[in-house]
Amino acid sequence: MYKLDEKCGRDQIFGAEGVSMGFAILLRSSQAKGPCLDSSLGSVSTEGAILISRRNSQVMKQSRWARGCLSILFFYQVLRRIYMGKNIVVTNNPLVKAKYQDKVPLEYYDIGYLELLMKVRDKVHLGYKLLTHPLSSSVKPNETPYKTVIISEGSGLDSDSLLIIENSILTTKKFLNDISVYNWEDKILEDFQVVDLSIIEPAINKIL
Repeated sequence: MYKLDEKCGRDQIFGAEGVSMGFAILLRSSQAKGPCLDSSLGSVSTEGAILISRRNSQVMKQSRWARGCLSILFFYQVLRRIYMGKNIVVTNNPLVKAKYQDKVPLEYYDIGYLELLMKVRDKVHLGYKLLTHPLSSSVKPNETPYKTVIISEGSGLDSDSLLIIENSILTTKKFLNDISVYNWEDKILEDFQVVDLSIIEPAINKIL
């Protein structure tokens, strides 16, 4: 903040005195609609008032710019949700259900890995498309009973999604025919739930 002296706006003042002086400058400049007056010396200058006016103008421009960016971001989120359609998390993982059932549309099924993929295929036949790959993990289908897939509502049958889910079902059947899922103890099952959650969580956070 700058104190009004003979040249109006040269001596720097900090703290409460500077704030008060600034309000006095703005008030007098707005009331007089003319030059900045130094009441103690009777001199006339516009240097200090112009400095304050320029700073105030810059603050207002930055504020309008920030509000504009927030408005653009808001409308982008609205349009993205409209045109991308409804996203659904399909899972048989109790940990995913417990963490996200109140945050995103989620369908939980107490079924096996292969049966879950068949549920996803039914959704694809209804016009949904895959947002995540059904076999997006190094954990084989005959090693873990848990799987989570994200799908999005579409306008018709998506041939790419149908091809992917059909091939994923065939691959899963092959693994299960070779070696079926082991009857894991509860502690191991909890570890598999954590693994599935860690794989799908970044994708879920993108659709929140």
